[in-house]
This record gives sequence, structure tokens and C-alpha cells, in this order.
Amino acid sequence: MFESDYLEIKDAPEDYGEDRFKVYGIADFEVVIVIHTPRPEVIRIISMRKADRDETNFYYEQISYQNQIADRLEPHFSDAGRGY
Repeated sequence: MFESDYLEIKDAPEDYGEDRFKVYGIADFEVVIVIHTPRPEVIRIISMRKADRDETNFYYEQISYQNQIADRLEPHFSDAGRGY
């Protein structure tokens, strides 16, 4: 779905009756946010929108930090993919 690294966070618990996840990623050169919930054998996408400035900054900060950690670990896990 995304053109580069992505960041997935469990969404704040509310009374949805299901787990929801917020995924930050790049689509068409823009940071976007997808809200989804896992279902048996499928992932139900609830919404997708362009990230605002704060969300875009958060994404780049987190991905930069995660990449720094991954770069340190890669000699030990050279085949590790990057989905966080």
C-alpha cells in the first residue's frame, strides 16, 4: 500500500468494540494516515487522509529514529525488512 517505510500504532481505545490501528505512510509523495481494523482473513480500511503538519513531522521523526536503530541492528539481522 505504501511507497516506503510505514509506522503502525494501535489507535486510542474507544468504544468501537474492535481493535483499530493508525498507519502512517507515503502515498503519491504525501504522508497519509490510514485507520484500519483487522478482520478474519481481511483488513478493513476505515479511513484514509492526508496527514496534517504535526502528523507529518511525527512520521518523519519516528521513521528516522527507527532507521537509526535498524542500521545498528542490520549486521545482526541483515535480512530484516522495515515495517515498524
